[in-house]
Amino acid sequence: MKSTIPLHVIQLGILPFFSSLEVFKFRLVSLEWAEAIKVSWCNSAKEEMMRHVHSLDLLYEKETLSKLMNFKLVYVMTCGQIMQEQFMQLDMKQILARLVSINSECASRVIIAVTILLNSSAISFGMPY
Repeated sequence: MKSTIPLHVIQLGILPFFSSLEVFKFRLVSLEWAEAIKVSWCNSAKEEMMRHVHSLDLLYEKETLSKLMNFKLVYVMTCGQIMQEQFMQLDMKQILARLVSINSECASRVIIAVTILLNSSAISFGMPY
């Protein structure tokens, strides 16, 4: 039985809306549809494969970004611990005495910054300053 739907309408207007498996099953409708599907099925299968490739690409990018962020987090935490240990080794009283003896505007600003730093570190590290 001859279909009343033109071949180009079947190929361009109907088949693109179905998955490649559904399109493959449509070949049983008629011989005319089977001929139309021979041309269209490759396109729908290719589009599905491209969607899968894009999904895999996105997953790979997310996984890579996650690993990079975890590495950066470990690195930043390690650097923070090293800086904390070095800060604990400093003799702040000696540094402040040296800055007071300089007696300049720049030294005054550094004294204020060190004082603020000492007050915040005393709170967070429990230092006796």
